[in-house]
Amino acid sequence: MARTRRVLRTSTAAVAVMAVATLTLPSGSRHESAGGLVADPATYDRLIEAHGSAASPTSTNPARPAADPVASSTVAVAPVPTMAPFGDSTVLGVGMALARWAMDTGRLTGTRGDFRVGCGIPRFDAIRTSGVKPDDPECRDWPVRWAERIRTDSPDIALIMSAVWSVPDARLPGSDRWSAIGDPHTDEFIRDEYLAAVDVLSSRGALVVLVTWPRFGDWVAGGRSGVLGDQVDGERMSRMNRILTEVAARRPESVRVVDLAGWLGDRSQDRALRPDGVHFSEATFRPIVDEWMGPEIERIWTEWWTRHRTSVAADPAAPGTAAPVPATADPATADPATAQPAVQIPGPAASTPEGPTAGRA
Repeated sequence: MARTRRVLRTSTAAVAVMAVATLTLPSGSRHESAGGLVADPATYDRLIEAHGSAASPTSTNPARPAADPVASSTVAVAPVPTMAPFGDSTVLGVGMALARWAMDTGRLTGTRGDFRVGCGIPRFDAIRTSGVKPDDPECRDWPVRWAERIRTDSPDIALIMSAVWSVPDARLPGSDRWSAIGDPHTDEFIRDEYLAAVDVLSSRGALVVLVTWPRFGDWVAGGRSGVLGDQVDGERMSRMNRILTEVAARRPESVRVVDLAGWLGDRSQDRALRPDGVHFSEATFRPIVDEWMGPEIERIWTEWWTRHRTSVAADPAAPGTAAPVPATADPATADPATAQPAVQIPGPAASTPEGPTAGRA
């Protein structure tokens, strides 16, 4: 099967700043403090233009193919998938490296995603690092933005990287006390927020891939204790990665995990890979894409596509097969009978003395 080589394209607005950051925030600021590496959007645009900007990508998801690309063959071959990245600033270096890999190999195509500097998925009332970061409307409106992106571009794979903003001290909605990941109520809230995110992104049949994140570099806290020291404690990130696997277990038909943290192991403490202890650059991540992550995404996609192609062929209306949402439908209000699961634009769960109100698990 011929493969069309296309570029992993990302919204220019989303790459306006690549802040190689510490997570040391001035009080009230949404943005991470800049380190030494900045990706100029013009450079990214030139990368896209140099290799040709394709027209709107054609989805190849087995739940809604226009035609079977290998109908005349006895052995089906998974088509090259389109992929869109979602999350925070940790997406950028990884996304740029994947873009280069896509252009060089033709094994991945892409479409726009949505990632914002300083914005996580859990919609806490506030988080606490070196200062207090209050609720930010731009950060918390990801359900609307992501539903629109899925509606307009319909990627085959939605890649999520957003763990670093789930681990600081936080105030849950409706609560006046600080808590953190590892507290059962906070874990439940974070899990529910990720479930809401994967439901939005899978609402038109996409495979959602959650990427575990390596623990912060030991040098990030600079020997400091207290709030910042707690935030970068490796156990918090380990707990976050376990929550990602729990989310995938609750959505087995639409979610898979790429275990970057597990694959890196102790290499996560190589300062050459992440000088700021948080972000990879394109240059430091490209060897990881070549050696493992690119082929791993391809492997997961092929396994998932093959399984779902068989399931959809056997019973297009079977639960969990992510039957197509009509082109005129809004994924935020999709019929429960034609999407898995039905997605509404979710608000964060309210907190009670016993914990967050359940309702999205």
